Amino acid sequence: MKIFSATALTLASLVSVALAGRDFDPKEHGGDKNKTSFKTHAKFGDGGAQIYLSPAGNSSSGQLITLKMSRLKEVDASNTTVQEAKNFQSMNASWTDFEPLTINGSDAYASYFLTTFKVQDTANKNATEDTTFNLTATIYTGNGTAMNGNQTINVPAGALKFSVSILNWPFASTTNSLQFVVELVTRGKKGGKGGAPKKGPKPGNHPHLDRVDMGEGMFMDAPTLADIDDGTIEAVQSSINTSNNKVELVWVFPSFSKSLYYDPVLGSEDTSSADTTGSTDGSVPTPAPTPTPTPSTTKSGGASILVSVLAAGLVAAATAFVM
Repeated sequence: MKIFSATALTLASLVSVALAGRDFDPKEHGGDKNKTSFKTHAKFGDGGAQIYLSPAGNSSSGQLITLKMSRLKEVDASNTTVQEAKNFQSMNASWTDFEPLTINGSDAYASYFLTTFKVQDTANKNATEDTTFNLTATIYTGNGTAMNGNQTINVPAGALKFSVSILNWPFASTTNSLQFVVELVTRGKKGGKGGAPKKGPKPGNHPHLDRVDMGEGMFMDAPTLADIDDGTIEAVQSSINTSNNKVELVWVFPSFSKSLYYDPVLGSEDTSSADTTGSTDGSVPTPAPTPTPTPSTTKSGGASILVSVLAAGLVAAATAFVM
């Protein structure tokens, strides 16, 4: 796996302010060179990074998997919060346009949510230097694979791989850990609430993958390893927390000096997941509106040209990153 350089991520943050939430429609993104069919429809919302995945292609009914970034915080050995990402649930950034990629011979499309935020000391409320956060959503249009450390992960056509990259988290102690928390909501084939997520058998008896079973064939394959400091493979702890009718996926990563990279896969193995009754109970939420740009980002043609140039550089760097 590869990590964005700090320079590329900084440029990407500038690009993102000019872009909005994204909508992935399989009619607009053809299948791979082997003409593998897929139905996946997806929306990507701003304001904290949100992913809405409809495996059967029906965004107003049928199966729906929703992920919302919830918390990112540093904890000590007693699980006490030491530092946390400020305003993590409402990060001010936007998803980029989809870019076509070829990954290990398979076609895919990727969009990037890139931003920086302050890490705040929970005791004194002091904010430290900027930390960079990149969430990449990659939808495979054909059956393919992805590398996670020294292991190969199968990614079926229509599945979504979301990759998390964090640079320069200012750990207060090397013995502390970083908790990444994502809120999970599912909808079943008939429009009702999905099943309670639980850890299921490892897919293909893979020793380094945990499967989160969400019912009706919906799944998340989450590696038990993460890439630390661009090459060191470390174990990851994970759990499913349920309280007050809210389900959260919690990953705990060891401290790192430079970078963290982690990439689960999300999808459904149920090919009949569309609701054939025509139910419209619930719909994919419309992505939050893009924040109004400040005058400095739009006041001249020169600024627009700069954004275009930076976007071109981002695409080149991003292509290397997701592979």
